[in-house]
Amino acid sequence: MASANLEVQVSNGLSQWLHEHRLSIGFTTYQTNRLFMIGSKSADRLAVQERLFDRPMGLYWNDDRLILACRSQIWQFNNQLLAGERYQGADRLFSPKQSWVTGDHNTHEVAIDKHQRLLFVNSNFSCIATVSPDYSFEPVWQPPFISKLASEDRCHLNCFALVDGEPTYA
Repeated sequence: MASANLEVQVSNGLSQWLHEHRLSIGFTTYQTNRLFMIGSKSADRLAVQERLFDRPMGLYWNDDRLILACRSQIWQFNNQLLAGERYQGADRLFSPKQSWVTGDHNTHEVAIDKHQRLLFVNSNFSCIATVSPDYSFEPVWQPPFISKLASEDRCHLNCFALVDGEPTYA
């Protein structure tokens, strides 16, 4: 639930810019355990949604799904609205669809690759990983200087980027 005394201060013109470009901004803050979604109700009025999660960090949006990495779980939220449909002025309505229990891997980043595989940075084991039906993760890539996977946060790997749907930069 949203905090009753939440005050959001933004730069002048942000609401108008979001409104003109039909954009919203999503971000997490693990210090206060919150996911924020900020959009515009009009050119001069922001729409702010806040939800509590256990140490949210990685956030990824693609088409009609939102992926959120938390302390020991990765959530997938799917948009429930049809194209052109609106709910209380919004063009997206995300609800939980699936979650994976991963354990506490200090997951900073998440993405979906070109094979529709969920990838995440497993900082504790210094690798890029995917979810597994049998284990807390399955390693996909590790830096060449990491000799073995161990829960030691050996290089504090905390982000990666996809190029053409493939992990390319870490």
